[in-house]
Amino acid sequence: MRSLRDSISGPLEWRRNGALHHPSLVFLPFLVGAAAVLVVGGVIGIAWPATGAIVVAVVLAGAVRVRQAIGERERRRKLADDWLLWGAAARPSADLLTRRANELTSRRSRTSLARALVRIEREVTGGVRPGPLPLNEAALRNHSSLLLDLAARIRDRSRPVTVIGVLLVDRLLHDPWSPIYSVVPEDELVPLLQQALDALDGRVPDEPIAAFTRPTEIRLEHRAHRRSGLR
Repeated sequence: MRSLRDSISGPLEWRRNGALHHPSLVFLPFLVGAAAVLVVGGVIGIAWPATGAIVVAVVLAGAVRVRQAIGERERRRKLADDWLLWGAAARPSADLLTRRANELTSRRSRTSLARALVRIEREVTGGVRPGPLPLNEAALRNHSSLLLDLAARIRDRSRPVTVIGVLLVDRLLHDPWSPIYSVVPEDELVPLLQQALDALDGRVPDEPIAAFTRPTEIRLEHRAHRRSGLR
């Protein structure tokens, strides 16, 4: 029977050598090239309109390449997230998984997620003005303490967290079909918040973690009415 390492090493191998971890660095060669064109154009006396056109073309090409690299990075992250949620272990031989696991559990990531949870709690309880995204206010308001528990747990640097736990919190905050933003009843929202809280401490469900269900047209219409102030 093939090991997990063998089963994913093939699909991940080409991705390890793909986009840079920091896509913005892709722009540096184009920036250097544009500067070189300016210098050479000035030295040999090329007309400024022609030199400027070349520089603009180089810069635009760099911007396109950066956009492509960012898209590739997001695809790599999604691939790693799927495997980590499935239960794959981060190890040196799986560089993509290891990098993503380190990124998720970093101080910066944990602080950012905790701030977002606190912001949502304050928004649904009237502590701050509503943000641009509609929230499942009725369900969240009745269980806002769970949001604060999640924020406190993920911010607590004295206690380690699991990668799956952080991923579940990240998914709750960033998935467009998350129950935080969808109109779902409390009995659907609360177990998912509690599942994320338990997973941070290593109490991960045995069964595979399913993706969020896309709301039906009726729910989407209800959501639109809530945004417009109708009930």
